[in-house]
Amino acid sequence: MYIVPVLGKKKLSPPTQEAQRWIDFCVRCVAEYDVSLQVESQIQRIGKELLHVDIRTVTLDDCSKAVAADIVEHNLTDVVLVGHSFGGVTVPRVMALLPERIRHVVLLSAVVPEDGTRVLDQIDPDVRTSVESGIAGGVYTVGVDAARYMLCNDADEDQSDFILGRVVDDAAALLTETVDLSGYRLPVPRTYVQLSRDQCYPPDLQAKSTERTAADVATLDAGHMAMVTIPDQVAEVLNRLDR
Repeated sequence: MYIVPVLGKKKLSPPTQEAQRWIDFCVRCVAEYDVSLQVESQIQRIGKELLHVDIRTVTLDDCSKAVAADIVEHNLTDVVLVGHSFGGVTVPRVMALLPERIRHVVLLSAVVPEDGTRVLDQIDPDVRTSVESGIAGGVYTVGVDAARYMLCNDADEDQSDFILGRVVDDAAALLTETVDLSGYRLPVPRTYVQLSRDQCYPPDLQAKSTERTAADVATLDAGHMAMVTIPDQVAEVLNRLDR
């Protein structure tokens, strides 16, 4: 089993929030230590290669093609594709590109709006105003106070420092571009991991996303950054797929 995290963005210049949290998580999740080191080196390599990418130009197609290209480059099959947060709209595009290589899809509090709408349309009203105010010139910027509210409500001081120290700008297109969810119609098994304390993507919206993906459900008592706050429990959900 190969676990491929879908990061929801194309730029991974380490150490960023997206890259580093998955590096730390994969070390816990993958049973063979050599594979963990390969995962870390691959994420670091991708980040260095994409330092030149202008995030104002990044689209959802770019994200899905980047994930698919890495899977093909390393000749991975039997893949468990993990989508967190914005990754929920990248995953179906990857599924459509490489359906024969994907064994299972795991959606970790992943945003899945109605097909043909935008991620921004699915965000909780209490969060949307803050998100909209952070979009300018094709870039989405999260302020420290907003990030603390959305990402750190269940984190201790060290975890909060880790998360907030790795928050970076993102491509606004990931929020404003029309989504294509046709990949979710493919007969690929999937599990949606609902996070009961998530203030970024609350449980009621997670429930709607679960229905749209026709996924099995697992529930964890955590906020949006579960791979930081309870990594062993997230790892256990993934490792159960290999039993």
